[in-house]
Amino acid sequence: MAYPKKTDYHTQKNTMRSQAQAFLSLRKKLCLVLLCAIQIVCAQSFSLSGKISDYTTRKPIKAAQITLFAADGVSAKASIASNEDGKFALTSLPSDSYHLRITSVGYKPMTLTIAELNKDTDLGELLLKPDTVLLGEITVSANLQKEADRWIFYPSDAIKRQSTDAYDVLQRMALPDLQFDLMNRTLSSQKNGALQIRINGVPSNQSDLAALQPQDVIRVEYIDNPGIVYGDGVAAVLLVHTKRGYEGMQGGVQIANALTTKQGSAYAYFKLIGLKNQLSIKVNSHYKNVGGVFANSYKTFRYPSSDMTLNAQGDDRTYRLCGGSIELDYNRLLDERNSFFNVMANYTTSYRPENVSSSRVQHNDAPFFYEELLTKDKTHNVSLDLYLDKQFASNANLLANLTATYIGSDYHRAYSKAYHAAAQPAFTNAYDVDGQHKSIIGEIVFKQPFSNWLNLTIGTYNRLSNTHNTYVATNGTSPTSLFNFNNYDYIELSGTLGKLSYSVGGGYSFYRMKSDSLIAKYHFFRPFLTLSYSISKAFRLQYHLGINPVEPQLAMLSSFVQTRSEYELRQGNPHLKPYQAYINQLSLSFHKRETMLGLATYIQYSANPFTNNPPIYDAATNMFVYTQSNQHSFTHLQVRLYASQSLFSQAFKVSGWLTLNRYINNGLSFFTTYTDIIGGLSLTYDRPKWGIQGNFRSAITTMFNETKTRTAPNLQLSAYYNIRRLRFTLSVNNPFMTATTTVSTLNSKLISSTSHVFQKYNDNLVQLSLSYSFRKGKVRNLQKQMDNADNDAGVVK
Repeated sequence: MAYPKKTDYHTQKNTMRSQAQAFLSLRKKLCLVLLCAIQIVCAQSFSLSGKISDYTTRKPIKAAQITLFAADGVSAKASIASNEDGKFALTSLPSDSYHLRITSVGYKPMTLTIAELNKDTDLGELLLKPDTVLLGEITVSANLQKEADRWIFYPSDAIKRQSTDAYDVLQRMALPDLQFDLMNRTLSSQKNGALQIRINGVPSNQSDLAALQPQDVIRVEYIDNPGIVYGDGVAAVLLVHTKRGYEGMQGGVQIANALTTKQGSAYAYFKLIGLKNQLSIKVNSHYKNVGGVFANSYKTFRYPSSDMTLNAQGDDRTYRLCGGSIELDYNRLLDERNSFFNVMANYTTSYRPENVSSSRVQHNDAPFFYEELLTKDKTHNVSLDLYLDKQFASNANLLANLTATYIGSDYHRAYSKAYHAAAQPAFTNAYDVDGQHKSIIGEIVFKQPFSNWLNLTIGTYNRLSNTHNTYVATNGTSPTSLFNFNNYDYIELSGTLGKLSYSVGGGYSFYRMKSDSLIAKYHFFRPFLTLSYSISKAFRLQYHLGINPVEPQLAMLSSFVQTRSEYELRQGNPHLKPYQAYINQLSLSFHKRETMLGLATYIQYSANPFTNNPPIYDAATNMFVYTQSNQHSFTHLQVRLYASQSLFSQAFKVSGWLTLNRYINNGLSFFTTYTDIIGGLSLTYDRPKWGIQGNFRSAITTMFNETKTRTAPNLQLSAYYNIRRLRFTLSVNNPFMTATTTVSTLNSKLISSTSHVFQKYNDNLVQLSLSYSFRKGKVRNLQKQMDNADNDAGVVK
């Protein structure tokens, strides 16, 4: 057997040991190289941060756009928006030279040069100065953007912090020609028409503003000359835009109750919000059980052979009312262009239990009789609303809306009188109404922009309704029915030519009404024109021409004869025809920084409007009959002034308006005119935790046909205090004022009357309310999924 030599063994062992040491040495070198490379890489990645604030107030600016450009100033390397505290941070930046540009609506842009970024850098507080600049034909000033056909308001962070919901945001933004009721939390337009509210494009109720938390409101578009797509009789439109990207839940509650009488309201909402889905439920209720409600009247009846004058003094009675609603709403985003589908189901009920009004009547200064009127009313309203807003890649927009409604009503009215002289028999009259109303409304609108100077809009609106009312009266049963169909097709061209913005269009309306056995058809052509010219950065001139048809209410067309008293009847007229109101409006507006001024002239001419006839005497029944007919014409002339001013960094706001009205009624057998001047003033002062508000409106007097009506002036004062998300508000209505009255005067050939309606509970009315809201969730960055800049696709334009 052969054995290896000992020297060979040791040689092999030494060789293996040398190879192992060399391998270990190589591993150490590789690790060292790798660690050095990592250090080099890490050393070349830095961050850039800072805080954006207002130069004047030093308050943080939210949603300022921070863009980092390469040294050439062209290639964008990173972009981010500042958060609620105005802070931003750009990370993982390689060592290099950059240009940093900061922009925000209403502020001068800021550009910083960063030479050789070689460490984590905090730029500290960067102050942006407010400015007014001209961008094409769009003027931007502070938090307001003026376009040719609308004002676009961007609520500041201060306004959002001082508000509990979108209603508060609107109230603090001093929007022109809007009147706010602080007690009832409602708003209306002073521009002789309805105010329409749309939230993210969906037509909404005013109560829906309470379900929008202020931090979600990104902008409000106020259209003071609405286009043809917004419907008939709409004087102004508020488009409220909310931001996307929040996921989680939101909720809130508002409770208000009077301390001086029995009335109050409650509102609550809850939302589940996903990235593409939103489900909400809204509930509200209200009640009223108030005293001090009565009417005094002085009336003269002129019979063929003699006159009879009655002086009625009302008894102080209680008025009761309660009601509420529940609404379910589901919204789903359909694509990256913010197309969405919305479903809303609503149930509303109103109940007035037996309310009795009574009065003691004198004739020739002697007691004559005692009368009572008892009414009871219950109404149920169920509706289902489907809404689609589809955006296309070509920027075309399709809107579709379908609404089905059912209204059931149960009404009871009983009138009785007992004479002071026992020899005269008592008089009674009563009837009940069982009403059912069903309707389906559908509308489709298609809008195609071709260029900046030309946009095409085509739409069709169709409404079908069927009403059945059964009147069960003392002298028998009277069933009535009304079938109504309305079709409206329209086209609109709009755009901008230099400093001139235009909207011109027209439509064709067709009405078909069947009342019992009577069938009527009507046709209307409806041209439309709006012109807006930017005279300068601050001044804008607008002209509006519209022709709107006005339909009679269903009750006016009923042939049912209502007995008002032993001496009076009221009878409907199935032959009433719709009429057209021709509207011309010219306005000049001025806006510079925190000052806004406006002057508007308004002329409405209505051809053959339906209104009350002078009362006639019916010899067969020995009673006076009130009827309605289409008259010759009605003209309303108006001159309106508006001004608002913000002071102390928008902490204090004052606005006021003054209006001159002239009414001309040209009837078939009467001619009346009246001129009135009314005005109002609003003050708001807000601090971080508390604030005060005040609204005043002078008395309003109107003149329609032969009836003049005066509504008493109104003063409202309000103060609030915030404890985090909880707000306490104390409001007073008509402090130190006399009894609230509405005075109506009729001067006709056969009847002269003056009535004073009192609502004493409204005087020195003190109300305490509290509101609370919560939100739990997170905000996601949706830049890669949808564009939520100033082109929210949920808005109808």
